[in-house]
Amino acid sequence: MEEKPFAVEVARQGRALCKKCRQKCVQGDLRIAKLIPNPLGSGKMKTWYHVSCIFETFLKQRQTTKRIEGPLDIDGWESLDPDDKVNILEKISQCNREFEAKFSKKRPKKGTKPQPQLVVDDNLSNLSDNCTTEEVHKDNCFREFRRIVSKLPKVSSSNEKISIFREIFTKGCDGSGFKGDVVLWCKLLLPAVNKRVFHLQTKQLIKIFSKIFAVSEETMTAHLEQGDVGQTIQHFFEENAECKPAKKSTLSLFEVDDFLESLTTLSKEEDQCNRFKTFIKKCTANDLKVVIRLIKHDLRMSAGAKHVFNGLHPEAYSVFQTCKDIATVISTCQGRKEPPKKRRKISEEKRKSIPNYFENVRLFLEEGVKERHAQWVKYFIAYGGSVLTNDKPEEATHVLHLKDTISQPTIHCANSAKHVIVEWIKDTVAEENLQDYRRYTVRWDPCHKD
Repeated sequence: MEEKPFAVEVARQGRALCKKCRQKCVQGDLRIAKLIPNPLGSGKMKTWYHVSCIFETFLKQRQTTKRIEGPLDIDGWESLDPDDKVNILEKISQCNREFEAKFSKKRPKKGTKPQPQLVVDDNLSNLSDNCTTEEVHKDNCFREFRRIVSKLPKVSSSNEKISIFREIFTKGCDGSGFKGDVVLWCKLLLPAVNKRVFHLQTKQLIKIFSKIFAVSEETMTAHLEQGDVGQTIQHFFEENAECKPAKKSTLSLFEVDDFLESLTTLSKEEDQCNRFKTFIKKCTANDLKVVIRLIKHDLRMSAGAKHVFNGLHPEAYSVFQTCKDIATVISTCQGRKEPPKKRRKISEEKRKSIPNYFENVRLFLEEGVKERHAQWVKYFIAYGGSVLTNDKPEEATHVLHLKDTISQPTIHCANSAKHVIVEWIKDTVAEENLQDYRRYTVRWDPCHKD
């Protein structure tokens, strides 16, 4: 029997958090789950929502994304009380009407001049579903996205980085106003927010592309010593004779987003390999490098959510800190006027509200980690962790390494210390919960070449 994509039940213990509003589903109240792939194994897991919250989520998603359209989509429907059934049926009917009205709206005429502030249309987050000529506007080209990403590491000032984002989000590529999909831009610029699970670690990527490029895994792994799997795959893509990269980038942001979304549904190596083979026919070498970095949730652009949202709107970052949802940030800031410049101070109360995920964690950094992952070390400290100096490795509770496999221990620390990679910090910040270190533990392999 085919598994249904949604489930409904009365909350039994009141411990689960609603995925949208982050508030608990109170014991005795009705709640609805969306079934998603389990990142820790086979099968699917449930993400819970309040009834009203999940229908609000449906109105913000793409036209092609699965939503509840009737009782047949919901597991547990038969066990509901008649009153609860009536309530949900009303929600479904209202959602279907609003969804239909939303996607039947006519697009504005071309002659309409965009506003120079935050240009957001009611259908902005859904432009990818309304396939019109606006879709291939330069502001929605992956090449332009790459240009912005590559430009950021070349400037050191935080204000300069914010200015780069402000310029693209107000003026667009041609200076006439931004006509791209703001939500999608932010979603791709911040891949660690609302993180997608790809079932693809560095080793799997090397294995897949060694087959596609007909190159030995050892050769690609040797090049990987530079530390960037995106650059490694780009290099062998350029050198490959059988599978040549496209001469000119024609990808849109929508194609890239759809490709990434499709990868989340694939867990078998053969399926992943076939999907990559089809997709890279459209890619330049630079396209593929950035796509791989998106899969790794790290664009290496030396900029984070604060730079992106401050460039988008003066109040966007403070909204993001509250909700952690990109679509909500855009809809909230839409139409808001810029506040006076005096509103620059951050209250002590807000600073104190930052959760201490890494409280009591004393971290020792392997040589080179601080330089390569400076941003994530700062996150670690901001969320309550402490970094030890080089002369105190024996006091460490955790040791942060550059690689997930090493031939022998190089740091003399306590036997109880946990040896982890930077993804432990990244996922903790993204998931808003301290992750089990065992998923991120470094392996000892005497045969491994450091």
